[in-house]
Amino acid sequence: MLAGINGVGHNDAAGLKSVSGVGLARLPLDGWTCQGERGGAMSRINDVGGMDGFPRIQQELDEPPFHADWEAHVFALNRALLGHGVYNLDEFRDAIERMPPQDYLASSYYEKWFHAVTTLLVEKGVCSAAEVRGG
Repeated sequence: MLAGINGVGHNDAAGLKSVSGVGLARLPLDGWTCQGERGGAMSRINDVGGMDGFPRIQQELDEPPFHADWEAHVFALNRALLGHGVYNLDEFRDAIERMPPQDYLASSYYEKWFHAVTTLLVEKGVCSAAEVRGG
């Protein structure tokens, strides 16, 4: 889970972060691979086509675009950084897809965005890891 963002998900009885009530320990994370178009194994957690064990998607009626102010700020920051050419959309997507599987599954949509933005800011030399952590 990303530091500095609170209140997303919850801990189940085993103390594991849960997403939509499914504890991470119950998700099929071990030993999964699939073949890419060119025959190579794909190992990124976002590539879950054909996998079982995930909860049904719960749609909110009249869902707002942002559930908290910080989500709108992350959205705006990402848009500004993309617009100024700090990174491109492919790099942004790749930064999300490189998240460790446990972090990816435990993170909300905009937590993934926040992770990608902060990762790319450090990788591009815009700021240091210490600055991202608030130091």
